[in-house]
Amino acid sequence: MKIVTRAITSFILFIFCSCTFAQGLVTHSDLLPPCPDSAGYYAQYIATLHQIYGNVAELTDPIHTGWTNCFASPVNVGDSSIHSFSSTAIAEVHVFGGPTFMMNAPAQVTVEVVLLSNVGNLRTFTNEMFQLDIAGGNLLPTIMIRESPVKASTGVTTIEDAGNGDFYINSYFDVWTDLSMDSGTTWIPCDTSGRMTLASHWYIMSVAENDDDFNFMLSPNPFNTSCNFSFATKIKSAVKLEVFDLNGKLISTVFNETVQPGKQNRVEFEGSALPDGVYISKFTSGNNSIYKRMVMMR
Repeated sequence: MKIVTRAITSFILFIFCSCTFAQGLVTHSDLLPPCPDSAGYYAQYIATLHQIYGNVAELTDPIHTGWTNCFASPVNVGDSSIHSFSSTAIAEVHVFGGPTFMMNAPAQVTVEVVLLSNVGNLRTFTNEMFQLDIAGGNLLPTIMIRESPVKASTGVTTIEDAGNGDFYINSYFDVWTDLSMDSGTTWIPCDTSGRMTLASHWYIMSVAENDDDFNFMLSPNPFNTSCNFSFATKIKSAVKLEVFDLNGKLISTVFNETVQPGKQNRVEFEGSALPDGVYISKFTSGNNSIYKRMVMMR
């Protein structure tokens, strides 16, 4: 049974408020989770986490997006509201002794949002995730992921009224998950919580220990039928550049060579044979990876 002490949560929040979020976004609505923008793109909760489930599997670089509903938040301090919706979870999953693949699966979510303070143009909320059930999609039928039933997945959201109909939203959750490889008969807890932070749809995820070790760019984006990747590393490194669809299927290995330090490399991706839509590029240099969302629009 989870035990959440709001006094402790509030104390942690006041410490947190002296810091800043790394991502965040500007929207034209204060609904939660943020509604899609005018082009139909969803914001996303992202993390550069690495969760290990015993000696069975590991999960890296999750993206949580595509929620089906957006809700009004509480208006009075101390009030709470429950938000339940469907969504999409994307991550790289490595089964020890087995395959590594890009997971793309539906997720059922339930979140409680409590208004902690309302000062000037800034509202501050505490969050707790009560449900995160991931199954289906391109996962094997026996693989399931859930939010831990014994460890609280909590966080903070702030909404600032920026005027002119705009709102600046920052949000995060520290999420604990369990993995089942046998259709939910047994569950394996992860080794650490993962901080999922709200970001706009174009935010580049990086799991590099030092982002200065390399750079990776894509242009144009959105693109018509082709785009260019450019990248450089500070040290001699094995580099792989791959493109996946949203089902986690590998579309193309664009580049797979060892590069010399300091050299700016440029590679073209040709997508004229593919349907319009959203794809994910994965740039790997040594043990570090960056994912970037790609949009092809003719």
